[in-house]
Amino acid sequence: MAVNAVGVRNGWVYAALGMILWVLVFYSGIHAILAGLLLAMAIPARTRLGQTRFLEEVRGLLRA
Repeated sequence: MAVNAVGVRNGWVYAALGMILWVLVFYSGIHAILAGLLLAMAIPARTRLGQTRFLEEVRGLLRA
């Protein structure tokens, strides 16, 4: 959740942290599905672009 709070949007960061979390939870004896649930709560749900910026990007790509 700290990575999300800082504003990291790179999926590879979440994948790497998710694998580490899964291994730690697995070896702790707790069911490993909890690692997936915790990771899912930490992944950002907001988009990088607002609606206006998204439309500008799409229009620019369509013109090109």
